[in-house]
Amino acid sequence: RGAKILVDDSHGCGVLGRNPNSEQPLGYGGGGVIEYFGLDYAENNIIYAGQLSKAFNSPGGFVSCARETDENFGVLNLAKNSNTLVFTGPICTAGLSSAKTTFDLNAAEGDLQRKRLLA
Repeated sequence: RGAKILVDDSHGCGVLGRNPNSEQPLGYGGGGVIEYFGLDYAENNIIYAGQLSKAFNSPGGFVSCARETDENFGVLNLAKNSNTLVFTGPICTAGLSSAKTTFDLNAAEGDLQRKRLLA
């Protein structure tokens, strides 16, 4: 119960999703490997990290976890005080716009595109 699981899903985020089946083997929504395997963030103390440069072709990355995991381990405080964030600036507006556009595309037609990957 006390162990943490750190999942670096840089390649799965945007590609794998929830409820995979024979019609949609990569799953739906593109939420990543955690959704693909139906895991619960809080129950499994999962710290989920990834980047947007793979499936979303945009700069940036993220770290997320359940509130309970953060309260127990201080994950997000650790992430926001890491050297790579302390000595860098925010994502430029063009990169942010690119990420938002690809998120919108994923929401609108991502399932169709994921289905085509294996066709």
